[in-house]
Amino acid sequence: MTEDILWIIFMMNAVSYESLEADHDEEHDSDYLPLDTTRITSQVCREWRQILLETSSIWGRLMDWRSLNQETDHWRNEVLRRSGKSLIWIEGYADDHDNPKDCTLLFFHRLVFDHWERIERLSCFPTQYKLIEGLQTAIQRPAPNLEVFTLPDSPGDYHEFRGSMFAGDSPRLKIFRAIGSRCNLDAAWMTNIRELSLGRLFNNKTVSHVLAHLPRLESLELDRHTIVDGYRPPHIYLPSLRTLKLWECISYLPYIDPAPGCALFLWNESRSDILAFHDRRIAQMLHSFLFFHPAKRIHLECRPSAFILSERQLPHPVHNTPGYSMFDINLVLDPESSNDVLESLLSTLASPLFSSATDLTLMCCVLNASVFGAFKRFMTFFPALKNLWIHEQDLLMLFQDGMTDRNPLIFPNLCTLVVLGLSPLDKNKSSTNLIRRFLSLRQVLGAPIMSVDLTRCSIRETSRNLDFLGEYAGMKVMWKRCNKILVYECGNGPLEDLRFC
Repeated sequence: MTEDILWIIFMMNAVSYESLEADHDEEHDSDYLPLDTTRITSQVCREWRQILLETSSIWGRLMDWRSLNQETDHWRNEVLRRSGKSLIWIEGYADDHDNPKDCTLLFFHRLVFDHWERIERLSCFPTQYKLIEGLQTAIQRPAPNLEVFTLPDSPGDYHEFRGSMFAGDSPRLKIFRAIGSRCNLDAAWMTNIRELSLGRLFNNKTVSHVLAHLPRLESLELDRHTIVDGYRPPHIYLPSLRTLKLWECISYLPYIDPAPGCALFLWNESRSDILAFHDRRIAQMLHSFLFFHPAKRIHLECRPSAFILSERQLPHPVHNTPGYSMFDINLVLDPESSNDVLESLLSTLASPLFSSATDLTLMCCVLNASVFGAFKRFMTFFPALKNLWIHEQDLLMLFQDGMTDRNPLIFPNLCTLVVLGLSPLDKNKSSTNLIRRFLSLRQVLGAPIMSVDLTRCSIRETSRNLDFLGEYAGMKVMWKRCNKILVYECGNGPLEDLRFC
């Protein structure tokens, strides 16, 4: 490989998990330590070591406190020396297992104070209350090179960073996060921000005022803000906003006007009357998103205690990747008044825009008559569905009145049943074998299931024999044993293969 190619690879290795998250790149290992990788790489051969030692910009990106958490400053000072005068990235994914030493904290606080003008990215920065004042002094200075900044979480229950952030001068700042602390928000230093995250210590009046001055904002996350009594926010037009995340902040929804196709992430626990007030706005944003980003995978959970509608990489969600968007509406309901909310949500969210979905995860209990009517209509908008992901017990939903009609046939192109879990079979009630009932129903309707996927449920724990599946000639059954996927074609093999107990 040429020296240029090696240099590119070494620079890529110096990018941490946090940096990739900030850029919405694909999923990466949070335990990845760029400094450790670079140190090992430098020991491969003399040529590689020479390239690394001569590239100060690589070492400037390696100020990860997890890799520099030693008892002395020797290695920390050496990495800083190798960085020369290059721009600095200070990072380090923090969790409950990470405990930075006092000397490590002191080193990084000195680094911020002494080299503030060199810092390009500062995130996941651990701190102590006794060191806050020095840090606060540093961040009140101009930040000519700062692009990414995460305000350190409060080491106590509350902390506010006072004064003018960055002296009002941070021309390159693109990403700003303040989840566990508060500061003074000012359009003077926020005008160029593309990604903004603000936590529970802010209120809707302060935030609404500054949002109106952020036309370049592309991603906005608001978390459990205080609502000022009697304050009515202005209309906030954000023409570049592509992602809106609201944690217990549904009151912002009517006032924020994002770009067409903006992805909505809404998590809320609220009274039914409040949710009913916002259902049309939720539907408006969701339909706009689906118009520009046709969904292939949908997750629907509909129960008296919760309503979830999202786009997920089944069976688990994935991180956002370039060119890939998602939405997630997750609402906690009051069971005593949930029927009206569920009916309203299902009615307003139903749309032909779901017709592109080929995968559906369905988690629904038996609903009352009023809610079920809206649910049935919602299901008619999935004509392209090929794969249904469902727990056996939730198949009951598909036997309610109207779901077994030929015209219109629900899920006319369904060919694969992905079973997420099996119910223990009650020997006194053969009707509890819902998989058998569902397969027979689809045969009667002239739309037989072509394959049953059991690879995601634990067959050993169910004490079930599934040899009845052999009745459906030509259908394929898949299951997992010893981490291997086995396939049985019904009518073309011994039924003993389907007896699991």
